[in-house]
Amino acid sequence: MPVWRCKVKNFPVVLIITALVASPVSAEDRSNTATPDDNSPPPQITIGLRSIIKKTVVAPPPPSSQFTYKVGGLLMYDAVWYQGNDALQGITTGYTDKTGFRRARLFVRGRAYRDWGYNMTLEFSDALNNSSKGNPINILQTFISYSGFRTVKIKAGQFFEPFSLEGADSSNTITFMERGLPYTFSPSRSVGIGISIAPARKVYLEAGAFKDDLNASSNLKRAFTGRAAYAPINTKGRTLHFGTGVSYRVPIENTLRYRARAESDLAPAWFSTGTIRNVDHIVLTGLQAVAVEGAVSLQAEYVRSDVSRSNDRQGRTIDGYYVYASWFLTGESRPYRNGGFARIKPKNSGGAWEVAVRKSAIQDWNGQRLNDFTLGCNWYINKDARLMVNYVYANYKESIAHGNANIFQIRGQIDF
Repeated sequence: MPVWRCKVKNFPVVLIITALVASPVSAEDRSNTATPDDNSPPPQITIGLRSIIKKTVVAPPPPSSQFTYKVGGLLMYDAVWYQGNDALQGITTGYTDKTGFRRARLFVRGRAYRDWGYNMTLEFSDALNNSSKGNPINILQTFISYSGFRTVKIKAGQFFEPFSLEGADSSNTITFMERGLPYTFSPSRSVGIGISIAPARKVYLEAGAFKDDLNASSNLKRAFTGRAAYAPINTKGRTLHFGTGVSYRVPIENTLRYRARAESDLAPAWFSTGTIRNVDHIVLTGLQAVAVEGAVSLQAEYVRSDVSRSNDRQGRTIDGYYVYASWFLTGESRPYRNGGFARIKPKNSGGAWEVAVRKSAIQDWNGQRLNDFTLGCNWYINKDARLMVNYVYANYKESIAHGNANIFQIRGQIDF
């Protein structure tokens, strides 16, 4: 059977295709939904990626004010070059290069009868990368929601547990190619029911009860997770945000293991706690803060995992933090909404340029520690496409073992 593999030498082609596809060739307005009484002429749609998908993947249903839908997707393709030294050297010398799809998703989402929403998203990156781990196609999220109450929204299905700030932000909008090291502890998507409340413009609350995900990959028996955010300053171009998250978790197999890559999905997982046995429950706590002033923003999070063990075994504590600063050279500002950040919309046809720097760390009870220093540069071609370049310097320490690594990585990204 033929296998689709992408080499580093072909990566510039991927970037060119990303830029071409991302160009504003479609005049379709996704925010407008026609009604049976609309006698206006149909919109002129030029040949573009969205129009091709709508014509070949799914035929639109008859226009209805009671039912809306959108079919779309997300592609992220990465190339990385890294070199480990001393304890991080591994079995290779010199630089190792890898390429692969970080994310490859298709989704359908929309609304029904005004107050009901739905979303189903499938992940295809393992299939495209010819990965042998897990299923080639995974159910990333699938849920329904009800927003008929004035400030309350109820959600049921598989979706992100509300805990961390970076977890609340889409991978389309995070500043760096990968979330910070403390995200190692943060819950991902699980099956459950949740409620979010926005009683005031400055306050956002969210909580839920969860169990294992639909792909049976999270080793979660049950969890209760919540997050609170308060923004005393929340105006256009200015934000001051404080938040906290907490999660009580019980594993299925009474075991736990944390593994962390140096903020590069294609680099090795140099940090590992090994398997912690006799786990009774885990309590996650997190603190978060953000300040945005025009084109400049500062953001930080601290996350701690306290592992309680049965049979009078000694507990375990693992924690980590990150802090970063970003600056839009072209004057854009990160838009804040409901305790998180939305996508960037460039001010001009040349796109938006952003530079950023981050310091992050993670450590366990034995003194094992991984520190990362990351530099990033982003070109937002338009609101749907982005090119990202990151350099990561990783420093590792465990007992008498020390090592460091240099990681260069680039990403082409488009959602449609």
